[in-house]
Amino acid sequence: MKYAAIAALAALAVAFAPVGARAGVDFDAAIKSATAFSDAGDHKRAFDALDKARLYAEESDIPKLHAARGRAHGRAGDYFNAIIEYGKAVRNNGGDSCMFAERARFFESIGEFGQAWADASLAASRGCESSAALSLQGRMRMIRGDYVRAISPLVESIELGPELPDTLADISTAYLAAGQPWVAAQYARAASDLRPDEPHLISLLADALSMSGAYEESISAYRRALELDPKKDVTANNYGFTLFAAGRTEEAAQVIDSLNDRAANAYALCNAVEIRLRQEKHAEAYGYGQACLEQMDKQRGLAHYERYYIRAVAEAMRAIETDREELHPLTQLDLADQRESKGDLAGALSHCLVASMLEPSDPAILLRAGKLYAALGDAGRAGSMLETAARAAAPGSETALDARRALFNQSLRALPRSR
Repeated sequence: MKYAAIAALAALAVAFAPVGARAGVDFDAAIKSATAFSDAGDHKRAFDALDKARLYAEESDIPKLHAARGRAHGRAGDYFNAIIEYGKAVRNNGGDSCMFAERARFFESIGEFGQAWADASLAASRGCESSAALSLQGRMRMIRGDYVRAISPLVESIELGPELPDTLADISTAYLAAGQPWVAAQYARAASDLRPDEPHLISLLADALSMSGAYEESISAYRRALELDPKKDVTANNYGFTLFAAGRTEEAAQVIDSLNDRAANAYALCNAVEIRLRQEKHAEAYGYGQACLEQMDKQRGLAHYERYYIRAVAEAMRAIETDREELHPLTQLDLADQRESKGDLAGALSHCLVASMLEPSDPAILLRAGKLYAALGDAGRAGSMLETAARAAAPGSETALDARRALFNQSLRALPRSR
């Protein structure tokens, strides 16, 4: 009995001996094993491996262990425990500033953007230059609406690390918002090449191509995205609008009407207004306009429509109802001049947009609208309008040159700044 007790104590002593006393035991290998299990979706075996690693951990390994547990919780979708584990890692480790960046990703995942921004800023101030940290800085700036300044850290992140599809998509989105759809298309294509069956990446590419004026290629991409995810309303809406912009009005009407029959929303209803105006079906346009205005009350987040486009719809509806002679592009441009001379840029833009509904291929109207969008601070729509105007104008004409100059000035504002 005495010898049995001694043997048991000896076994316990071996079990809790330092790493150096255990032949063949590797703490880092156990962590890597846990990561591999997490990546494969086998979360139970991942945590089993981390429990094993804990037995082998020295004091200096504790922060790394907590960080590994945080990553494992994150891969399992348990963001709250991921944040707790990273908090322990940060408290136990004064040197690894990138742990703040990793914790920030999980704050971002649960919508705690303020805390995510604080962690990302802290990681940057302490010298973290990892790909993940730079990508995070870019995403946080995008969340704050600072798309121009988001581009630089996002691009740097893919230069430091692997070209991740999500980061490439973020860069594409930032360039779209900054009014450079032709650049956005390059990054969206790179993201889609890495994940060729991901519908949202194909849809992003289609959006960028559409805003660049490459309508036929865009239409093919939208169709592919809808084959993979036929219930995606935003993709269907943008597909219909691109058909409309390409002059395929009847096809556009079929797509938009089908979308409105399934789930009416402000975007699709507004597009239905434009389509009916081009078809000179004024009574139907008026009906869709009223429905669009009503729907706007239920979708308060659509700020750009509230500020500009819906005002244009209201102007068109008023003209249809009271004075159809106003439904002429030159009359609308005269009204735009009157509004602009009084400093009412939004009102001027609304009349320009009505004029563009009536004459969608007139480069002078598109140029005017693009300049007004730029003056109102909407870089994305300014760039898109100016690019379309430049493509629609006769080569070498004053309108084409003016559009290119305005587009160049707009692009300068969107160039990445050095940090």
